[in-house]
Amino acid sequence: MLRNGLLAILLICLLNSCQQDVTDNTSPSDVGAMDLSGYETEELPNGVLRALRKDNNGLVKEEGYIVNGKKSGIWTTYIEDRAESITSYVGGILNGKTFMFDHRRQIIEEKTYVDGKLHGKQGTYKFGRPKLEEYYVRDTRHGPYRKYFESGKDQGKISQSVDYVNGKIDGKVRHFNGDGEVTVEYNYKNGEKISGGIVE
Repeated sequence: MLRNGLLAILLICLLNSCQQDVTDNTSPSDVGAMDLSGYETEELPNGVLRALRKDNNGLVKEEGYIVNGKKSGIWTTYIEDRAESITSYVGGILNGKTFMFDHRRQIIEEKTYVDGKLHGKQGTYKFGRPKLEEYYVRDTRHGPYRKYFESGKDQGKISQSVDYVNGKIDGKVRHFNGDGEVTVEYNYKNGEKISGGIVE
């Protein structure tokens, strides 16, 4: 059984994926079409299929929903009795949040998609603490980029910050020590460094 945290994530995914109607059939028929070989299916109302893929021991490895032959809504993959990933689709295309989990059921990766493109917050995590957080607009890095110390007493504290505009560094690039003090700072404009250095 999924823990409360995973149930909350499922709800987030559902809200994101349902921003578009899962019964919408306006997508081109060949985009995102799914091969159902190896899946068990169950008919649900409104033309929705529930699909399951099991291993040789009968354990569910993957489950989700299909509309008009394409993945729609939330899809979950499993390792043994735990979720490995949760992904949201609309018309066979990634839309909304995706999450990857470790053996402790903690999030290790978070991605956000719109129409199959990275859009919004992306992140990687270790022991529930951030390793990297960044933002995209339609597959282009845009906005704050933050790296964090991954081990030791400073784990989870910010180690680097960068500002991006349309895929290029534009603004401050800062490096931090474990006390949160800036040790190196550069100024960039349109991808080119214009000033900066070690902070005394």
